Amino acid sequence: MTTTPGASAPSAEPFGPALLSLIARESADCIKVLDLDARLLTMNENGQQAMEIDDFKVCRNLLWPDFWQGDDRLQVEAALDRARAGQRSTFEGQGRTFKGTPRWWEVRVAPVLDEQGAVQQLLAVSRDITARKQAELDLVALNADLERQVAERTRQTLQDAQAQAAFVAFVESVGTETDVLALARQASVVLCAHLSDASVGYYQFHDGRWKARVWSDHLPADLVAVITAGFPAELPMFAPVLATRGAVFIDAWDAEREGVPYTEAYGTAVNYPLLLKGEVHGILSIGLTQTRQWTGAGRALVQAVGRALNLALERAEDLQQLTERGADLESLNSVLRRERTFLQAVMQSMSEGLVACDEHGQLTLFNDATRTFHGLDASPLPAEEWAGHYDLFEGDGVTPMTTRRVPLYRAWQGESLSDVEMVIRPNQGASQGLARQLLASGRPIFTPGGQPLGAVVTMRDVTVRKAAEQQLRRSNQQLTRSNAELQAANEELEAFTYSVSHDLRTPVRHIISFGELLRRELPTPLDAKAERYFGIVSTAASTLNMLIDGMLDVSRTSRQPLSAERVHLERLFTAVRHEVGVVQPQRQIEWQIGDLPTVKGDADLLRRVIAALVDNAVKYTRGREKARIEVWAEDRGQSWAILVRDNGVGFNPQYQGKLFTMFQRLHRQEDFEGAAVSLANARRIVTRHGGTMTAEGQPGAGATFGFILPKTAP
Repeated sequence: MTTTPGASAPSAEPFGPALLSLIARESADCIKVLDLDARLLTMNENGQQAMEIDDFKVCRNLLWPDFWQGDDRLQVEAALDRARAGQRSTFEGQGRTFKGTPRWWEVRVAPVLDEQGAVQQLLAVSRDITARKQAELDLVALNADLERQVAERTRQTLQDAQAQAAFVAFVESVGTETDVLALARQASVVLCAHLSDASVGYYQFHDGRWKARVWSDHLPADLVAVITAGFPAELPMFAPVLATRGAVFIDAWDAEREGVPYTEAYGTAVNYPLLLKGEVHGILSIGLTQTRQWTGAGRALVQAVGRALNLALERAEDLQQLTERGADLESLNSVLRRERTFLQAVMQSMSEGLVACDEHGQLTLFNDATRTFHGLDASPLPAEEWAGHYDLFEGDGVTPMTTRRVPLYRAWQGESLSDVEMVIRPNQGASQGLARQLLASGRPIFTPGGQPLGAVVTMRDVTVRKAAEQQLRRSNQQLTRSNAELQAANEELEAFTYSVSHDLRTPVRHIISFGELLRRELPTPLDAKAERYFGIVSTAASTLNMLIDGMLDVSRTSRQPLSAERVHLERLFTAVRHEVGVVQPQRQIEWQIGDLPTVKGDADLLRRVIAALVDNAVKYTRGREKARIEVWAEDRGQSWAILVRDNGVGFNPQYQGKLFTMFQRLHRQEDFEGAAVSLANARRIVTRHGGTMTAEGQPGAGATFGFILPKTAP
């Protein structure tokens, strides 16, 4: 086994096993062999002593990383990972012995390879460097102490220079700085630099009290709370200052006498007023802890700093007024710029053309719509050339417009105009050949004093509208002709229907009457064939009579004028249901009639519609042992849907379109009698009410018929 990848055969190794064992035994380092999971397998005796292990058995198979904590443990884990990958690594870290003694170690971790070069075990060699580390720490502490002494001497040397520099900076700031609070902070720095035991506060009047706005950083929290809460104007410390508007120096400071708690440590104080227009605007307050009486130099320093602050305050006030005026002007300019931008955006997004000129007749406004109309941009032309350059024509599109007829020229000359027709027929530019019909409106523009400023004209493109109006006129003319033709045709058809119906009644009555007389004249009894012939004649005549009645009913319905009124549909259905019970008392019908609305319409005509739907449902359910007819209404927003559903024979939906056509039948006459007119007549009535008929069904599964009426009167 070897710790070096690619080692030669054992016979060629420079050190034999015995020599290696001796080296490990005599080494002062802690030599450990670990498995790949970093568990302790063996450790040399000197290593056990260094790790304070009395019996290695208690440590065998323990995880070596558990002897390390925090970042040091992370170093151990990283070194182990590199060793598992066949790499060596070295690091320094602090780990505890088995008995918990902290020590510094220099650690080397390497892989142990077998003859094939695979990592079989891990080798960790730790050297105790605690003494060296302690010496390094002692040296660092000694150097730090020396550096501190040098820094203290340097600080003392620089303090005076900093004080002078602070004062110079303060004086310079007085000439440029306008923020009084910032100057007060600089004044505090200057005063504290020259007066090492000074505490500084700057007060302003707010909410009825003098409150500290700036104070020295070293003030205790209790005192800061007091001075920021503020003092009344009658405070002994401030009252003389406010009365005299001059500086008041206080020797032999007495905290109780002055009414300022937490200031017992101070010996002297001064309060310097900052005046603005003769009134106290702020108070600079300074307290000293190491003297009971002000010196001449101290007084002079305070006076100098106070005067400088007062000058800065006056200049700041002047600058503030100038700034406010400038801000007002800038705000006004900003508003004007926004309004101008907004108006430009509005004008450019308008679909109407917008053009304006100044008092000299020079074009000043030409929006995008105007450019589109002309296919040209604005040109610096005299007014006399506008009509020709921009291809302007009168409303007929043929007559060239003269200068005095140009809408903008007329407005420029003082005329107000509205909806003047004009045509643009561009001969150049992007819109060449595209004629536009426009309505122009404009007026002159004057100053509030009545001086002319120019004129403005809007142009509305009515090309599409004009074309639509012309097309509408043609369509209306065609519709009028068609309506007249249709009216004439309907009148002829109704007259024909009425005439035919009346003219057919007499032959039908003759057929029925003379057929009956002929039957009576023949010897009785008649044979079966003769009876069948007479039956066919009688049935055919009766059917023809029903058809004539249906045609007459349709004709009367078409001619009857609508009488709009409030119609209670529930009453109509109840009445029709009662009639069914009277006419067909033998029928067993289960009726389910829901709540039905009140609509606007002709009650008599709507009753015919309801009768047609109910009769239809009754007729086609007579083959059911138990007939069921349901009636209900659906609110569909702008209309009502009235529906009648039955469980009768139904119908093939393929032939739904024939249901409301006269004389169209979906069932045999032999199975269900009738003239096939009632549903067609019902549709005509509903159509006259502005509604529609509906029908749904399946063979053998019943049918649902209904009508939809608008909620507004027809």
